[in-house]
Amino acid sequence: PVEAFTAPAGLADAELSATGAAFAYLRVEDGKAILKVHSSDDLRALSAVDLGSADDVNWFRWAGDDTLLVSVMLEQENNRYHARFSRLMAFDVPRQTLRYVGLKQGIVGDDVIHVDRAGRYFLLSVRRDQTASPEVWRVSLDHGEGAEPERVQEKTRGVDRWWADNAGVVRLGMRFSEYGSARIWYRSGPGEPFRKITRVSTGSDAWSYWREPSFRAGSDLGYVMASGDGGRRVLREIDYRTGELGRVVYEHPEWDLDRAVYDASGRLLGVVYTDDEPRTHWFDGEL
Repeated sequence: PVEAFTAPAGLADAELSATGAAFAYLRVEDGKAILKVHSSDDLRALSAVDLGSADDVNWFRWAGDDTLLVSVMLEQENNRYHARFSRLMAFDVPRQTLRYVGLKQGIVGDDVIHVDRAGRYFLLSVRRDQTASPEVWRVSLDHGEGAEPERVQEKTRGVDRWWADNAGVVRLGMRFSEYGSARIWYRSGPGEPFRKITRVSTGSDAWSYWREPSFRAGSDLGYVMASGDGGRRVLREIDYRTGELGRVVYEHPEWDLDRAVYDASGRLLGVVYTDDEPRTHWFDGEL
């Protein structure tokens, strides 16, 4: 029937847990989003939870092998206004319990900038209200009497957005101007002060690689997609201490590169490009 071709997909967003021991996915049933978890070894169903209307679920991601973070939309209405705002929930797979996590804040309540692979905690960028600059808090995922949230980065220099490395250290911040530019602040590791690295116009070529920085613990070297001499998008090194681009790591002779692929430690594994279909060039021979 025609409905078989026009109906939305019944399954979405499958994702492996930290060690690959389990996988989770969303199944839409009668307009409701059901988060289901299965064993990767034998496909045995481990748990399922009803998240409510599928329209109110933004995303989910694993924290370790036993916990799933879920972003949902909530509504508040009174005589003066009607608002929708995002909040975080944590689903404990073994216990099959669902609870709210995070801190009380403004409209955006799901700006997670790092998740501990062991599932012990996550880092949440928090704005107390829409006009305040964000600070970063470490939120425990202990499902018992967990530790109180701990502020690990105060609001500073008017930074509007924070990034952390794979070890959970806040390393880079951006302050956006109403004139279409961003000031970038960076540090090499914990305990160091942030230094202003550069100012970038959000309409420039440089903005394409500054807007989603990627770096790993213990290193100032990263990789970005930038324009090469032939006009195609290539993979280049960047030194975040100076903001300067380095050597070309990989350039496809015919196609633009779409994105880079990293492992959980931030190690570069490959690059993705699209010709007739998405393909991956792996730097790791075994992969």
